[in-house]
Amino acid sequence: MRILLDNFSKSFGSTKVIENMRLEVGSGEMLALLGPSGCGKSTTLFSVCGIHRPSGGRILFGDRDVTDLPSQARNVGVVFQSYALYPHMTVTENIGFPLKVKGMPAAEIRKEVDRIAALVQIGNLMGRRPAELSGGQQQRVALARALIRKPDVLLLDEPLANLDAKLRLEMRSEIRRLQRETGITAILVTHDQVEAMSMCDRIAIMKEGEIVQIATPAEMYNDPKTAFVAGFLGNPPITFLRGVVDNGAFTIPQSEIRVPLPDTVGAAEGTKLMLGVRPEHFTPAGDITVPGKITFAETQGRENLYDVALAGGPLLRSIQPVRSDVHVGDDVRWAIDSRGIFVFDENGRRLLMPRDFSAFFQRYGWPSGKGRLPFCIGHRGASGHERENTLAAFRRAAELGAEMWELDTQLTKDGVVVVSHDDHLERVFGIDRRISEMTAAELGALDGVDVPSFSQVAALGRETGTGLYVELKAPGTGMRCWRHLVEMNQRFACLGSFDTAQVRELSDAACDFPLSVLIRVGHDPHALGDEAGADILHLCWERAGERPQDLVTDALMRRAFEAGREIVLWHEERRAILDDIMKLPVLGICTDLPDLMRPPAVKENAVGRQG
Repeated sequence: MRILLDNFSKSFGSTKVIENMRLEVGSGEMLALLGPSGCGKSTTLFSVCGIHRPSGGRILFGDRDVTDLPSQARNVGVVFQSYALYPHMTVTENIGFPLKVKGMPAAEIRKEVDRIAALVQIGNLMGRRPAELSGGQQQRVALARALIRKPDVLLLDEPLANLDAKLRLEMRSEIRRLQRETGITAILVTHDQVEAMSMCDRIAIMKEGEIVQIATPAEMYNDPKTAFVAGFLGNPPITFLRGVVDNGAFTIPQSEIRVPLPDTVGAAEGTKLMLGVRPEHFTPAGDITVPGKITFAETQGRENLYDVALAGGPLLRSIQPVRSDVHVGDDVRWAIDSRGIFVFDENGRRLLMPRDFSAFFQRYGWPSGKGRLPFCIGHRGASGHERENTLAAFRRAAELGAEMWELDTQLTKDGVVVVSHDDHLERVFGIDRRISEMTAAELGALDGVDVPSFSQVAALGRETGTGLYVELKAPGTGMRCWRHLVEMNQRFACLGSFDTAQVRELSDAACDFPLSVLIRVGHDPHALGDEAGADILHLCWERAGERPQDLVTDALMRRAFEAGREIVLWHEERRAILDDIMKLPVLGICTDLPDLMRPPAVKENAVGRQG
């Protein structure tokens, strides 16, 4: 059962706790809401289960809107921190109570109780009362009671907080086992990052009522977007060094510490930065030597944890296999592994790799002073304002500040390339005819049909100075479009397709225009880029959940850039997501509404930054 919180808001009186949250939990997924006290995670959970009514937005279970339904009509199972068992009832009675309320016959209740008790492995405890159970046993009973009603959704509110360390470890694996065996969609609320990382498919980290990042545990640990996220995950925690940029290196004033920064960080001289270093990346085996003195040592069984005071006062932590050759008070010269450092600005925002596009522009003859990056690519023109893929839509996109147009190509019966997303005219024009079954003249003679030729759109591009981002739909259009662009000496263009064979055909023919491969969610961008011989990875991930920008990871971009490829992003009309992805070092972003990316004040002040 999919759960969707669509622009969900919750206020208590005049206090806004959550505003316009969008969160999607996939069917059968277990997601953690992780964050400090007061961040809004329990408020979100209680709104999903119906205890709180939203102040705005919708909550959907699958396609069913449950926003205004009471808890008992939502079919949710809830497990609370306090277990909330009835003290006067036996285990059997506690587990079977939800079915008794429904009026199910006693024999059926007993059958279901036995089944669920076996699932949670408490069959030998059925005659006991809660006071006669351990904390772990009580939690299993609470889980069984939540699951016996066969809920669509399982909600877990700090379920392990009252257990000791050994029981927490046991119940983490037990809850995850049950969730996987039943295939139920589950949301876990916790402030414990170990619980979130070990139990859940994805984590949504919250701060002050907002989701600041959502990703798999491994992705979030290895690619945090902010210092807050980096600091919340990891045990022992990450340490942060504060310093400034001096001659291309991170330095701490009045100290010997000097950490060379990758060219891709691009921070100006004197910029204040934070350097995040996890304990596993500060060891004798790193590549940036840092002298210091051991001030604390803790044996943790298989590993030792050290605090090392650096010259000037900062502290770094190091975790290493057990060793007996160093002690508190020793001077050491251990080293930071440069591959594991995170660089943040002074406000804690991760500095992603900036991108120098000058070589790309020079290679393909694109205008280096055109607009600003990322390019605004009008999706089928300004299709949010005009009928898609029409001359009016393309002209409107240029007027609104789009630097390029995304346009789709089809082929008429007599071999003329025209601009239309669909071969069939039904969706856009309401006519049951196919472009591929008509000549260009027959197509042009249809009343109420406005399908321009590729040459017409190309001519408008030359007139307005707008680039063409051509998505090849019909086979055979790629070579024709290339020849036309060459004949007209129209260099500001790109050719691409979802069909890797069409892109590869152009690559093998030594096409001298940049080639793009369009990639749906769930496919490997790098593998498809290799298969197509593409210069650009176009990530069509607009349907990838509530925060598709989290899929555009530092690692994905670095690998693309190392392969000499640029990145273009999906068509996006959600303001908050656009604000995020416009900060990424990508070549362009598609949108139906170019005015969202290029409001008048921005257009007037737009400057090139290719260099």
